[in-house]
Amino acid sequence: VTPISNQIIPVQLPAGAAVRDMLFLNQALWFATDSGVVRWANGQTDVWSTARGNFVSNDIRQLLAYNNQLAVLSSVGISLFSGTSWTHFNAASPGFPSVLPTRISASANAVSFVSGNRVYALQASGITSFAHGLSDTIELAVQNNQGFYFLLSKRRLYQRNLAGLTDTIHQWIGTQLDLLLMENKRDFVSYTAGYFA
Repeated sequence: VTPISNQIIPVQLPAGAAVRDMLFLNQALWFATDSGVVRWANGQTDVWSTARGNFVSNDIRQLLAYNNQLAVLSSVGISLFSGTSWTHFNAASPGFPSVLPTRISASANAVSFVSGNRVYALQASGITSFAHGLSDTIELAVQNNQGFYFLLSKRRLYQRNLAGLTDTIHQWIGTQLDLLLMENKRDFVSYTAGYFA
């Protein structure tokens, strides 16, 4: 890829659209807007929206790369784009919560999110969930490639395996380079981005 410097790239967004998130995936630039999902690739703009009748919501909140696919959090649920077609999950989908998540995270295995006292893992094949059983309000769930979940509250980071057998509670400190976990009130363990991939 040749770097572009000091160049304005003309991307045609829907009139008046507010951009909320942006992602580069599969040689395309994707935009989450309040007027739908927008893809810009090779000078061509494609829009998925309710106005065009090809999407479930215009209110797009977050974009993520998941297993070389696009994951979209909207006001009505989560949608996965395979490159040719969309799969939508919402409150009417088996296993999907009635309260929509505010954030999603992605790993190689699943799109993860928290709703109420449950952690959800969404794949094109369906949804699985487990009760996290913690008294803290969990803000975000991230799964690593070994199957462990990291559950983040405002004060602590919890680690739990899929069977829920291992609970480790740590104080956490986020830096620009890594996530530091304080164990035993004196030892720090550093986790870099590669650990969560």
